[in-house]
Amino acid sequence: GLSADFSAEFLCGRTLDSVNVQSNVIHLCFSGTCVINAEGGPSEGGISIDKSEPLQPPISILYLYPLIDQEVRSALSHTDGTLSLVFEKGQTLHIHDTSKQYESYSIYLDGKMIVVV
Repeated sequence: GLSADFSAEFLCGRTLDSVNVQSNVIHLCFSGTCVINAEGGPSEGGISIDKSEPLQPPISILYLYPLIDQEVRSALSHTDGTLSLVFEKGQTLHIHDTSKQYESYSIYLDGKMIVVV
């Protein structure tokens, strides 16, 4: 999970520039050289939108594509490891910590890894 003192506020104001989906990783690329890599196989649900069921690659691109070019209005971190990003049109993207044994997602800022969950 995320540490109690972790603040996701640095994501606020960033725009989702692109989404790249591979078989086991979803790359979310934000303005200002910020990338979130959500990892996990097709049976693991690392990402969901609003209160939906977890999204699976490759179908996840259909749900993530509408978020492109939207700004993050708020970003919340939860002690269970979930990162919740609220976009300008009201959708909430949840990035879940789905594994206690392996990395679920990582956040890179300016090319440096700042968080691994």
